[in-house]
Amino acid sequence: MKSAKHVENMTATTAHSTVRSHFTAVEKQHVEPTPSSSTSSDVSSLCKAHESVVDAEILWTLKMVTAHYSYKSSAHTGDLFKKMFPDSKIAKAFSCSERKSAYVVCHGLRPFFLSCLQRELEQWGGYTVLFDESLNDYLQRKQMDIHVRYWSIMPEWVTTRFYTSVFMGHSTAEDLQEKLLGALEDLPLARAVQLSMDGSNVNLKCFRGMQEYLQQNHQVQCLDLSICGLHTIHNAYRTGIVASKWGLENLLSSLSAIFHDAPARREDFSTVTGQVTFPLNFASHRWVENVPVIERAITLWGDVQKYVACAK
Repeated sequence: MKSAKHVENMTATTAHSTVRSHFTAVEKQHVEPTPSSSTSSDVSSLCKAHESVVDAEILWTLKMVTAHYSYKSSAHTGDLFKKMFPDSKIAKAFSCSERKSAYVVCHGLRPFFLSCLQRELEQWGGYTVLFDESLNDYLQRKQMDIHVRYWSIMPEWVTTRFYTSVFMGHSTAEDLQEKLLGALEDLPLARAVQLSMDGSNVNLKCFRGMQEYLQQNHQVQCLDLSICGLHTIHNAYRTGIVASKWGLENLLSSLSAIFHDAPARREDFSTVTGQVTFPLNFASHRWVENVPVIERAITLWGDVQKYVACAK
């Protein structure tokens, strides 16, 4: 049995139902925010433009380094490029001042190329460490430059790369060994094949100390090729050439000397043979580096014979 109050409430609800039917119920829907396509494309364009400007600044810095420009030569280059290329958006945004170019070289390019070199040395079997110290007149400190020589994978030949420089006041054998080990700590020392240096007694003592260190810590030792391994190889090659009795040293030196500072002979040689290239200079103390000299001599040998026959 329903109470009077319940009947009254139901009657009121029924009366108001006709009013509610005139309104459309609106459901609240959660709309996910979607990025505007125009905004996304604008950001992408800005990123690409920024990358193009950064690429231009890196290329300019590489040119500056490889051409041995000073950091000062990079001053006002932004204004210069804007004048040279007024229709270029990259030139308008280009900014590479003296301080910025130094920062790019020291904190951008150097770590990149250093990491590439370290990875290449880790992938290969062995390498040679070359070091030499001398006085830096500007800093008034001893500067020890360290290079590495190894068989490069791409391209496939022996290459010598600068690794780093360290500075010091005292340069005893112990000082050299300490600085050298500190500079090479990120390289696999167990793969060091040889230490190349000049022949001072200090360096020889440093070499003996390095041998002891490698034996104690890595159970290996470097090849003992006296002081400079490159000189040893050059002399060995030269000894073999002399023993062959082919007379190559006299032949190559004569080919380079006959046309050196001789414009009349060069003109006659070109007139007779039609050649515009000439023998290269020969260095008797750099036999291993004389490969281009020998290749040029082989290429021009027939023309040289023709020229000599005409001269007779």
